[in-house]
Amino acid sequence: MENAYSKYLEGKEIPNNIERDTSPYAKYLSSEEKEKFKLTTEGNRGSNLTDKDKTEPSEKSYDTNFYSKYLKGKTTKDTDLNPYSKYLSEDTKKSNTYLKFISSLSPLTGIAEKTEDLVDDIDEDSTNLKKIAYAAQLGFFDTYRGGKQILGIDAEKMKADQKKLYEFMQDEDGSTNYGVAAAYFGGAILDPAGWLLPITKAKTLYAAAKYGFVNSGIIGALGYVDEESILDTRGKQAAASAVGGTILGPVITGVTKKIKGEKVFTRESLGIPGFDSPTIKVKSDTELQKIKLQNEAGLKDRNVVARKKIEIDEPETLKDIPTDKAKLLRGPRLWFRENVAKAYEKKFGKPALNYLTNGEYGAEAGAAGTGAVIGYASGDEDTPITTKFSRAFTGALLGAGGIKGARMKTLTRTFGKGEDKTEEVSESLLDFLGRQFVDGYGLPKNFKSMQAEAQGFSNHISMKFAYMAQKIQKNLTPDEQKILINLLEGDTKLKVAPVKLQELSAQSRKLINEMSQDYIDMGLITKETFNRNKNIYIKRSYKGKLENRPFGEELKHRGATDKTTLKEFDEVYKKQKAYTTTSQKVSKDGIFKEVEGKKKLIKGHKGWEILESSKVEMQLITDKYNNKIRLTKNKNKRSKLIADKKKELDEMQINIRWEYTKPQRVGLSEIEDAAFAIAETGRAGANSLSQYKFYDSISKQDYTYDSFAKVPRDLKKVYKQIPTTAISKTSGKLRYGNLAGKYVPEEVYKNLLATSAYYRKESSGFFKSYKSLNSYWKVSKTAWNPTVHVNNVMSNVILHDLVDADFKYLLPAYKALTTHNKANKAGKIQRSELVEAATKHGVFDADLITTELKNIQASAKFPYAMDDSVDPFTNAVKMARNVYQDSVINGKLGLTKLTDWYMFEDKVFRLSVFQDRLSKGWKIQDAALDARKSFIDYNIDAPAINWMRNTITPFLAYTYRIIPILAETAIVRPWKYAKYAALGYGLNKLGDTVGGGDEDAERAVMPERKSGRFMNIGVLPFRNIKMPVLPDKDGNPLYMDFTRFVPGGDIMDLNGTLPGVPAPLQPSGGLAGEILFPLAGYDLFKQQKIKGLTGNYSEDWMVKLEAIKNKLIPNIPFVPGTYSTKKIERARGGMESAFRPDQTEFYALAQSLGFKIERADISKLTASKVFELKRKITGYKEQISMLRNKYKDGVINQETFTTKAEAIAEKIKLVAAKYQVKFDKATYADTKEPFEDIKNLFEGKN
Repeated sequence: MENAYSKYLEGKEIPNNIERDTSPYAKYLSSEEKEKFKLTTEGNRGSNLTDKDKTEPSEKSYDTNFYSKYLKGKTTKDTDLNPYSKYLSEDTKKSNTYLKFISSLSPLTGIAEKTEDLVDDIDEDSTNLKKIAYAAQLGFFDTYRGGKQILGIDAEKMKADQKKLYEFMQDEDGSTNYGVAAAYFGGAILDPAGWLLPITKAKTLYAAAKYGFVNSGIIGALGYVDEESILDTRGKQAAASAVGGTILGPVITGVTKKIKGEKVFTRESLGIPGFDSPTIKVKSDTELQKIKLQNEAGLKDRNVVARKKIEIDEPETLKDIPTDKAKLLRGPRLWFRENVAKAYEKKFGKPALNYLTNGEYGAEAGAAGTGAVIGYASGDEDTPITTKFSRAFTGALLGAGGIKGARMKTLTRTFGKGEDKTEEVSESLLDFLGRQFVDGYGLPKNFKSMQAEAQGFSNHISMKFAYMAQKIQKNLTPDEQKILINLLEGDTKLKVAPVKLQELSAQSRKLINEMSQDYIDMGLITKETFNRNKNIYIKRSYKGKLENRPFGEELKHRGATDKTTLKEFDEVYKKQKAYTTTSQKVSKDGIFKEVEGKKKLIKGHKGWEILESSKVEMQLITDKYNNKIRLTKNKNKRSKLIADKKKELDEMQINIRWEYTKPQRVGLSEIEDAAFAIAETGRAGANSLSQYKFYDSISKQDYTYDSFAKVPRDLKKVYKQIPTTAISKTSGKLRYGNLAGKYVPEEVYKNLLATSAYYRKESSGFFKSYKSLNSYWKVSKTAWNPTVHVNNVMSNVILHDLVDADFKYLLPAYKALTTHNKANKAGKIQRSELVEAATKHGVFDADLITTELKNIQASAKFPYAMDDSVDPFTNAVKMARNVYQDSVINGKLGLTKLTDWYMFEDKVFRLSVFQDRLSKGWKIQDAALDARKSFIDYNIDAPAINWMRNTITPFLAYTYRIIPILAETAIVRPWKYAKYAALGYGLNKLGDTVGGGDEDAERAVMPERKSGRFMNIGVLPFRNIKMPVLPDKDGNPLYMDFTRFVPGGDIMDLNGTLPGVPAPLQPSGGLAGEILFPLAGYDLFKQQKIKGLTGNYSEDWMVKLEAIKNKLIPNIPFVPGTYSTKKIERARGGMESAFRPDQTEFYALAQSLGFKIERADISKLTASKVFELKRKITGYKEQISMLRNKYKDGVINQETFTTKAEAIAEKIKLVAAKYQVKFDKATYADTKEPFEDIKNLFEGKN
């Protein structure tokens, strides 16, 4: 055989110790036969050695395995690669012997296995060096061992290894062997699993510390848990590792930089938010120029520094809006869509949906349908079908009858409180309830679209300001931002300013002027006002006064305002001039105090001014008297009128204003951050303009009339006039803009006034604080819970299909969102046209842009001090502490990232639907509305629903929005449900075939919460599906609960605290409920008393506090005290329960992440079912006891007692008989341990 590598040996001289066969047939020989090794020392390495250097051959000498260098101590017999492993059974592959064999093929795991076996080679007489080597290797593979512990592999052996380690850590005299201890912990620090995370690649020490926190927390959670140590749980281990890693992160990174010859502590390497110039390099002072800015009154000018040459990165736009209008489907799917789906939707689906939502008796029909579904679902799996249909019919009658009755009841209410006039409005109880509970009740069809259009208009403005703010923040130092805002405010005129700074000033001013033109178009400001402020206006903010303003507040006059008489104004206020020494402090007479310093008149300042509203009043008084004076010929009377005029004018109250000077604004702590100011300007302007745009759109509709005379005669009774209320301190700006004074339909009138009153109403300080805390609580139960993330993504996949969107757009949506506003490899910021279009038209949350603008925060003073007098390690520890405080404590333990992910998960699916609709030819506004509606629009226009969301039912919004989507799918696209029902049944059947066992028996003894069907509808599959995997070693099959993976999978669970109310609508009280119910000794979730209460106040108090703590902690795996962590620890510790199937740590972790997998151990399920039955019977017995007490107290007579007690006894017999059937099935299936007859329950044996 030709040597495959001969081409690399051309021209190479053959060594003397190689003998080549040159015969004509040599080419047919193998390379080994063609070139043989000579038995000579000539040309060989080691030929200088003597016989004394020779050793006897050993078994290891002939080891030809490539990996043998990693397998010292093992023979070739143990390590030969088995080429026939593919023919082995799965049981063989899963055996410890086979796993050990496979691990030998990897250099890393080979060492790991070697490490675990090393303990067998060490005895009490071993040298200290061997002990140290053993300890170091054990620590080095801590994560590897932890992974095996989670999977339940070699648990006892590893426990023995750990025990041996602690023996080595203690010398014979009882003292600590610090060498062994240091070797173990040093090895743990160098655990190679940590190499998977980029701690040593961090660009800055701040990033290194953050990486350290995340990296160490994860590795700590995955490491081997020793039950004998103080860190005896994964939670404690993760927390300790996180703190330690945060300290070590900067140390390791700093050492690496030092080795490479890089500076460790530099401006750029720190990279911490708030540090002056964190991302901008300055090479020398010759590239800088000093600029003077005005200071607080009486003080010298401030010096700031700007670069003479500033580089500005311009973004790159990605053209990613879909333009392909081709058909998305092919083959059978296309045929079904064109020939079945479209015909059904056109002839039946959409007409039926339209009738139910807009028809004359649509409310009755909808209520009847809802009542029927609830009635049908109110029974359990064992309820006879005839009973279910009977309940459905009753529910339908009650639903329709309730709507009919509500139509007949009339209410009279007063609207317009707080406006310039009020109106008495009569309406039916149905209309009142409809407006309270139904989003957009009775409003015109295009009302929602006009709201969305106005929001899109706002987003368009906000987006431009957000981009400008981001550009300023990214490219300018804090000093340069101070110069820029002074330029924008007209407070600084530079003779020589950096070109790019001037360009940014011009771009920002153009942006503000464009928005100002929108104000003019809406009639909110005059052209005169615009021209007076066009080169100086920008929204000003002051430290300590950053609260959100209510609607229209930015239209109010800026600066100081006061109220005085005209006489006092002329005598005092009018005389005050603005100087550089005029402070912000006010004197007793109402004017500003002067301070010492260089006094210079501020040119262009108008001093105290009379507001336009007061000028109008003054002019009215003047005109009134002037008319009388002109018509009066009597000199005395004219003199009196002139005197009266002066007196009335002098005594009239006028509103005056003072524009703060720059020194005054500095004294008031003005935030001189150009990026922040631009963001604030855009946020405030977009908020007002969107609302006025909405009012303007309504004013132009066909159903809106300028006067009552133009309203058609048959509509006059149902038309109302919009108030002409002015916003205070705005010189008469109307609250309803161009719509003020016009006539609109009554439902529009009620909606607009109720909404305005809701946002103007001031909540109490307590309620504001509670709402804020309740919001955090809701986030902790959703975005901070890994289970919810998994449920959210999985249910969104199905929901994406239910709304008839194509999955092909999910990946482009993901790519667009992950690249938008991110830098590419060249460092250039990328902007996605698709994301921008979606944002502009409100595909994402309505306040998305507001949220983005809020992310532009004012620069803070650098809070981290470095001490050059100490060594880098001390500095690193100090830095780690400060960064930990900033990024972990102040950053809510890094949980804001989980919130971002939660929002991102929804954005991907919304953006995918948006693309799908655009590709199908929808108008962009309609596509945006549908995308937002399809994935839960949380902007709900229903006062009662919003009140419930903030109080008793905090998660109502999802259910409120998902029900109409599910109903629409059932009516318009019923085949979608048929498809998923078939998938559920098919998967379960496959699981029954592969997993074995007796499904009927297993389901018979499952807990009630897991034994039902999706939505409690009999034709749908079981929610707990049998998985197509092999049973465990005891023959127990596996089941997985898919309830949360299906949108609205639990909306018909009716067994909560309030009977007949679906689970998502059950009142919980939110944060208050998590505190108040435990204080009352009740667990609302489990619907039972809290365990451990003794009736002793001092003892019960701690039990109740513990219950509250367990409720409030976010359910995150490995966080100490959480439900998930406790479950994992129980599984790891092998804690068995007579009522709960055993779990491995792996399954416990999977459950904590949302994959509800459990073994179906019939023995333990039956024991739990017996307990369930006992609880029910106990409840019935308590009912009989209550009746007996009433009889004893004379509340009821003996006949009533007997009748009711017998009825309860009959219920006990029925439920006992039902459970007996279940136990019989289980007893028959479980041949290992038959169960006693249920009669034992009544004979006192159980």
